[in-house]
Amino acid sequence: KLLEFLEGLPKEDLEKIEIKETKGTGLVSTFLTVYELNLKSKRHIITFLKNLIEKLSSLNELYKNINYDENYSMYIRLDKDLLVNKNIAKPVYARDVFHIKISFNMPHKTEEKVLNELKGVIDKLSQKK
Repeated sequence: KLLEFLEGLPKEDLEKIEIKETKGTGLVSTFLTVYELNLKSKRHIITFLKNLIEKLSSLNELYKNINYDENYSMYIRLDKDLLVNKNIAKPVYARDVFHIKISFNMPHKTEEKVLNELKGVIDKLSQKK
């Protein structure tokens, strides 16, 4: 399912993206599988966000359901069942979810700054549709 967010990238780009898999136990469930990809290329990031936007149930729901860590990285939880079975990315605050972490490389981060950066990127991508 993760690769669907990279749809549209050339095959040679996809081959360069490393997907790291870690298995462990979670706080709620007996098992937890984490798939991690670290996108640094602007083209890869734009493709990922563009595909996320297309699957989103609502941009307002996205903005309401963002959490932040101490470094102002954004965390978004997507309903796993809806994404897997109906291809809809619905941001939720629930247990059985896909977690997405988004970090912007910028000085003097605040929640407001990183949210405005994300909104700016999403606005630009939405205009290109």
